[in-house]
Amino acid sequence: MNQSEVRQSDSVLELVPGHAGLPGIPGGPGPAIPAVGSRGIWIGKSDLQFSFSRSSGPGGQAVNKLNTRAQLRVSIGDIRGLSNEAAARLRRLAGRRLTLEDQIVIESDTHRSQLDNKEACIERLRSLVAAAAIAPKIRRKKRPTRSMIEKRLAGKRKTAEKKSLRRSKSWRAED
Repeated sequence: MNQSEVRQSDSVLELVPGHAGLPGIPGGPGPAIPAVGSRGIWIGKSDLQFSFSRSSGPGGQAVNKLNTRAQLRVSIGDIRGLSNEAAARLRRLAGRRLTLEDQIVIESDTHRSQLDNKEACIERLRSLVAAAAIAPKIRRKKRPTRSMIEKRLAGKRKTAEKKSLRRSKSWRAED
């Protein structure tokens, strides 16, 4: 795992960090990832269910011999620190990866090694949870200003004038 990942204990995998760190501080999420609670969003490592199978990806002659494809199953209820609204966004973002048992299924067979595919699954889960943790901005309707209305109408008049000049003289005479 790379340096940008957060610290992990043996039993907990932190998906979104809890402290609002600065970009220069190791383990700090920077301004893009919001701080959620004191611990952040996390899941117990025992709640991650991995299964491995034969991969169709790269691997040369070993592709038909080794189980390098990783499949991660995570129940949304097992993710701690996730609000109900964020869980609903996570379900919507998961799309077809969500099962009837309310589990997210993430697969990876892009790498040659089982460990790399396992880490890719965890990274995809992290990005999915981080995207769900960010609440969308509420759109507030605003009335256009008077100058904007006048500018739009002036543009329409200009376009109408331009098009009226394109008409043939015989056509305009009938008007």
